[in-house]
Amino acid sequence: MEIKTTIDGAEVIDITEVSQITGYNLNKVYELLRYNLFPEPIRLKNKNFWKRSEIEEYIERTKKG
Repeated sequence: MEIKTTIDGAEVIDITEVSQITGYNLNKVYELLRYNLFPEPIRLKNKNFWKRSEIEEYIERTKKG
């Protein structure tokens, strides 16, 4: 059984899953963040999480352009 993490009702994922979904490595994700080109993470207890929906929207946007 898969356990999903949610914040305010939104499913969130960690950098490992972000990398799997986008195909970007850790350095690429943080480089895009530095230039405000990637969804902002939510910081919890020294760990970053992203809303799955925002990552999926990002992927759709970048496919079009």
